[in-house]
Amino acid sequence: YLSQGIDLSGIEVIENDLLFIARARLEVENQAKRLLEQGVETQNPTQVGTALQVFHNLGTLKDTITSVVDGYCAALEENINSALDIKVLTQPSQSAVRGGPGRSTMPTPGNTAAFRASLWTNMEKLMDHICAICVQVQHLQKVLTKKRDPVSHICFIEEIVKDGQPEILYTFWNSVTQKLSSQFHTATNSSMFLKQAFEGEYPKLLCLYNDLWKRLQQYSPNIQGNFNASGTPDLYVDLQHMEDDTQDIFIPKKSDYDPEKALKDSLQPYEAAYLSKSLSRLFDPINLVFPPSGRNPPSSDELDGIIKTIASELNVAAVDANLTLAVAKNVAKTIQLYGVKSEQLVSSSLFCKL
Repeated sequence: YLSQGIDLSGIEVIENDLLFIARARLEVENQAKRLLEQGVETQNPTQVGTALQVFHNLGTLKDTITSVVDGYCAALEENINSALDIKVLTQPSQSAVRGGPGRSTMPTPGNTAAFRASLWTNMEKLMDHICAICVQVQHLQKVLTKKRDPVSHICFIEEIVKDGQPEILYTFWNSVTQKLSSQFHTATNSSMFLKQAFEGEYPKLLCLYNDLWKRLQQYSPNIQGNFNASGTPDLYVDLQHMEDDTQDIFIPKKSDYDPEKALKDSLQPYEAAYLSKSLSRLFDPINLVFPPSGRNPPSSDELDGIIKTIASELNVAAVDANLTLAVAKNVAKTIQLYGVKSEQLVSSSLFCKL
């Protein structure tokens, strides 16, 4: 640090020494990066702490953490694009039927089932990847929260969140949810088959999200610290208290940010479309048994068909409590429609008798 901010280039006496120092620093940085990467992947706090201490001594701790988190975000974006790549998903069908130049990429009628199977397999792998990198970022956050410099006794997390900067978990999770939302929107807008799959099989997509969230909670009790959007340093003053605190980092301390809601916000367009189609499926059998010119009440078999349709919709929605509630509201509208149609039928019959 003696030569920091001072241009000593051209001084032959120390030029070789400066070159040696620069090379040594680069080698130390590379070794620390490898150690950090290995420690995060294997969940080894000793290796992670040692690497962070090196970067702290070199004065590059904050920049290194930013680079690591940015790398995770870039890898996530690449995985999302790969999972939703319509060309890859339709590759089996395209190998059998090769179109000419300009031919749009889409599943052939006989390969739609294979396309759907490949899509959901990719989605499962994507959720696995998101879970894996979340666990790694959680572990990094844990070590940063507990590790102190032995000389200055400053907690490393204070170096990250000072100047009002949000902590890495907030930055990372916010990036995850935004990328999911934007990439899903782009992919489904460019492919009708992807859009139909996400809308028609929305409960399956929601189930994957719920499973991801549940898996993330399994790791949370092992992480000490608080998760919030402000990232103010005063939250880390009493570190001894924090080490005894096993709060769930994905449950915010403040009411202005809900990480689970942020995750599921990317599904809103598909949920709305699914509920609209669900309502249509519920209304269809009622409209069939009450034709405009009909005068006969529904038969027992027709009533059984209506009941089975309602039961089917509720059964499919049972994967999620909120989805069940939304479908139940559609069922209430269905029953209301049945009542209105029945009243109209009775009124029409009485009018005809008169």
